[in-house]
Amino acid sequence: MTSESVKIKKNYTRLFRFDSIRISKLLEILQNSFIVFILSFFLGTFIDKFFKSEDVEKEDAFTLSWKIVLQFTLIVIFAYYIRKVVDIIPFFFSLTKDYVPSKKGEKATGVSLAMAIVFVGVQKNFLERLTRLRNLYGFNV
Repeated sequence: MTSESVKIKKNYTRLFRFDSIRISKLLEILQNSFIVFILSFFLGTFIDKFFKSEDVEKEDAFTLSWKIVLQFTLIVIFAYYIRKVVDIIPFFFSLTKDYVPSKKGEKATGVSLAMAIVFVGVQKNFLERLTRLRNLYGFNV
């Protein structure tokens, strides 16, 4: 058996492993995802309301671009601080003493997924401006 086939077999076995460490990893991802969901939902909604426009279609390219840059900047800053908040909250649901929280980046997985999904989902004005800008420059799909 080659070293590559041994590696594939080991990875295949690990894929379907379901022990207390695997469950703890999933619980850590879920805990962080829920925290990020709540923070991203409220902060993302706040950012979107702050950049609310009565009619995005009437904004010229400069105004549109400027508002996109400002809104994107706020999203990035808030995302940075949401990660900081998640970093100070300990993992509460470990099922075994052998589990080391976020040893392989579980925290980053939960945070990144939740933040991307929620921030994009609640940024209605941001998405409208991006669509309008894309159309202005002829990138219609």
